[in-house]
Amino acid sequence: MKVCKVEGCDKNIHAKGLCRKHYERLADTGSLYLPKVSCSICGTEFEARDARQKTCSKECSKTLRNNISLKWDIDNPEKKKVRQDNFLQARPLYSTWLGMKQRCYRKNHRSYPNYGGRGIKVCSRWKNDYQAFEDDLLTTYKEGLTLDRENNDGNYEPENCRWATWEEQNSNKRVKT
Repeated sequence: MKVCKVEGCDKNIHAKGLCRKHYERLADTGSLYLPKVSCSICGTEFEARDARQKTCSKECSKTLRNNISLKWDIDNPEKKKVRQDNFLQARPLYSTWLGMKQRCYRKNHRSYPNYGGRGIKVCSRWKNDYQAFEDDLLTTYKEGLTLDRENNDGNYEPENCRWATWEEQNSNKRVKT
């Protein structure tokens, strides 16, 4: 019995030397290969299995589902609390970490031109490890403070980040030309 001509695929041929999955992908997209897309949560580029796939990992999928379900529970604080306890967003710094990464790496983020577009990056320790970010900054975190880079031309890294009030943030802006 003949198998699919796509390297690594050992399924039986459906049509044109391809298994059903690869034949349908070719018919739908015009390519045998998966399209590269950006994760709607963290901005990581990945190969989408189909046009509906929006996230790159189980963690990002949970985050997306939680965000969607929280929108429906906006008037029910008890349901919101129960859902948040089950997900990473219940951690106080998670949205800060996620926002920092999106500003630096998601080209379609509204703040990308002022961060990633200027070459601002997240240090390798924090980029793909929320726990490392939390370990470095949780001890000095207080509710109501925001993450601030002391040197606005510097990257997001432990030596350049501090917690600041909005007033402190506003006085630490770069001069736009």
